[in-house]
This record gives sequence, C-alpha cells and structure tokens, in this order.
Amino acid sequence: MVSGKTQEYRKAVLQGIREALKEAVGVPDGAIEQVLYEVEGDFSSREPESGVVIEITLFEGRSREIKSELYRTIARNLAQSPGIAARDLVIALYEIPRENWGTGGRPAE
Repeated sequence: MVSGKTQEYRKAVLQGIREALKEAVGVPDGAIEQVLYEVEGDFSSREPESGVVIEITLFEGRSREIKSELYRTIARNLAQSPGIAARDLVIALYEIPRENWGTGGRPAE
C-alpha cells in the first residue's frame, strides 16, 4: 500500500485479511503470517492512494468457490474497515504444493 496511512488503518487492513482467511478458507489463526509493505508515492499510475495489493500464498487444492469466497470476504471486510472500495483492491493468490513448503526444517507434507 502507499505509505503514510495511520497505524489503525494498517491494522484494519491486516485484520480484515486475517479474518477473511479464517472465515472463507478455514486457515487457523496460528498459521497466518502477514507482512505489510508500504511504498512511497503512487505505486501505480492508475490506482488511487487507497489502493492495496494483496498477495496470498496457500497450499494448493482449494476449490474455485472457496477462492471466490475469499476474494469477496476480503473485499467486504476492507470496505467495512478501513473503508477501501473493492475496485481499489488487487488480490493475487499463489498456490504451492505442500512439499514445496518447509517449516521447522521439514516439508509441510
């Protein structure tokens, strides 16, 4: 997102995404890691200052319906707080096989 937002705004964005992952996909709270990057100025000449790019990495295997529900839930949550319009969101979902994800020195499979 573009830098200069308040701490409350940034927290609301992260919380809205976290809650959507839990509600729409069933990701347990302890399995969600979030990183927020801020850029100086307008990150795209066609996106408004309220625009947010969201990248999510998940294990592969969710249905199209679940992914669609995730997108809708994120948009709903972020519209409610901090007030980001759905048209100002870009969401990219990256799915990887479990054997390509390691934790604790072991593959997640």
